[in-house]
Parts: sequence; C-alpha cells; structure tokens
Amino acid sequence: MREIRPAPARRPGFGLFPLLLAAGILIGAASPARALCHIDWRPFIMGQPAVIYMTAAREPCRVSLYAGSHSRYEALRLLERPRGGRVVLDGRAGAVYTPAPGFAGPDRFVMGLTGTSSIGSGTSLITVEVEVP
Repeated sequence: MREIRPAPARRPGFGLFPLLLAAGILIGAASPARALCHIDWRPFIMGQPAVIYMTAAREPCRVSLYAGSHSRYEALRLLERPRGGRVVLDGRAGAVYTPAPGFAGPDRFVMGLTGTSSIGSGTSLITVEVEVP
C-alpha cells in the first residue's frame, strides 16, 4: 500500500519580488525631489535660425548644439545675456545656463554659432527660451 502524504504547507504571502518592489516604491517616494533640466529641440541647418526650449530649476543646465554629423563649428558667441540667470559658453558647441537663486519665470538668451555642415554654412542665431519653475 502506498502512503499519501499531504503537500508541505506553504506560508501565506506574496513572495520576495512584490516585497522588493514595494520597498523600492517606498524608498523612491521618500527620496528628495531631483533638480530639473530638460531640453527640447531638434538639429538645425547651419546658417539658419533655431529655437531651443529649456526647463531649468535649481541647478546648471547644459545645452549641446548639433547641426548634423558632418558639422564643423568655428565660433560660438553669446549675443544676448539672460536676465534671470547666467550663461557660460562651453567650448564651441554648447552652453551652460544657471538660474539665479530665487528666480522663477521665463528667461532667454541668444547665441551665434558660425560653422559649416553638409547642408548649410554661415552663422545661426540660436535663441534659447528658458522656463524656470
């Protein structure tokens, strides 16, 4: 005669994965909010104007300029300074915007980028529209 044994009793619960997931959610919810830097733009044609939209809060925000893979930049100049922060040009192809402490609202600055690309050449006036929440 064969003995039939009941299956070992399982402990009630959800297993390890849901517990780890819940712990991660709680840790994420308790973490301090991170500073915000968001850039919204598309590659531009060298020699044509371009607009870049930036959201920057509480920390420096870097914008890298890109006019295509065959671009050569000759010069980058700051043509109009922002009123609610400061801009530091970063080489020939980028800039770092830092909002002033306590500043909130719209800001903007304008750069002139001179160079050549596979589909254009000349100086592009690049306007950066900044929103500081």
